[in-house]
Formats: sequence, C-alpha cells, structure tokens
Amino acid sequence: GADTTLIGNTTGNTLIGGSGQATIEYTIDNVYVDLAANTASSSTGFDTLSDVSAATVSGTADTIAAGSASFVLTAAGASDVLIGGSGASTLQATGQFETLLGGSGGNSLVSSGQHNTLVAQSTNNTLITSGTSDTLLASAGADHLVADGATQATLVGNVAGSTLQALNGADAVAAYALDNVTVNL
Repeated sequence: GADTTLIGNTTGNTLIGGSGQATIEYTIDNVYVDLAANTASSSTGFDTLSDVSAATVSGTADTIAAGSASFVLTAAGASDVLIGGSGASTLQATGQFETLLGGSGGNSLVSSGQHNTLVAQSTNNTLITSGTSDTLLASAGADHLVADGATQATLVGNVAGSTLQALNGADAVAAYALDNVTVNL
C-alpha cells in the first residue's frame, strides 16, 4: 500500500493507517502519543490509533513513547521528548531543546536541530548530531556517538566500549563522567 500521513487533534478520532508506512502527525502543544497503547491524548481529549508505524510532533512540550515494535519518531517543535521502546526504532529531532531517550532495542537517535539532548538508555545505540549545541550521552554499553559536521557538540562516553567520533569538520568536545579514564588520540 501507499504511504499515508494522518493528522490528529485528540478530539476522539480513530486514525487507521492501513498497509504501507503510516505516519501520525500532531501539530498541537502538550500531546502525549503512546504507540504501545495506540493512543494520543491532550487536555482536549484523546485519539485511538491503529496500524501506525511512525509519529511526528511539531508543537511544544509533546511526548512520543514507542512500544515493542520498530517505529520512526520525529520531534520538529520545541521541548519535546521522544522515548524509544524495545524495538529498533529511529528517533529524530529537527527542533530545539528536544530530549531523545533510546530504548532497549538498539535505537538510532539523530539530531539536526539545536540544543538537543540524546541519551542512550541501553547498549548498542547510535547517536548522531549534525546540529548545534547538542549533547550526546552514552549508556553503560557499547554505544556509538557521532558529531557529523555539528557545531559545539558534546559527546559524553563511558569506559564500557562506547565510540566517540567527530566527522566532516565537526566542532565537538569528548567528555567522560568517570574517574581514571585514559584517552588515546
């Protein structure tokens, strides 16, 4: 089937994606999209979701939580939170002051915005920024943190096998929040 974008407003609608890539999109503020429960809610009410594989929020202070499947989550507003689940999801931020929290499923967290924070919550996440003043934080596992052409990026690693990389002229600082760390340049 064809790719579909459904626009929600949390006023009691049932949004059904069908076959193909189905993206749910909310442009209102303070919406909470729970893909595990197939709901989206705000102070005005809730929507029921079905067969959705991606979600986008572009308001302020929105949250998207992934479930056990693989999803694509996008924050394009301000001060939003994306939470990865147990599936191998992709979380992307194009706005500012966004927070991306990787799940247990080996998620990819990507930022091209400003002042965003990307946090690997479990092992084997990939965190990439091409944005400005972003902070990338490794978990206790073998995470891969990359500043690709980014400006003023901070990459915080661990001693459990995380890899920190600056590519394409990135302006990045590598940091470790641990004692007795040896850095081999």
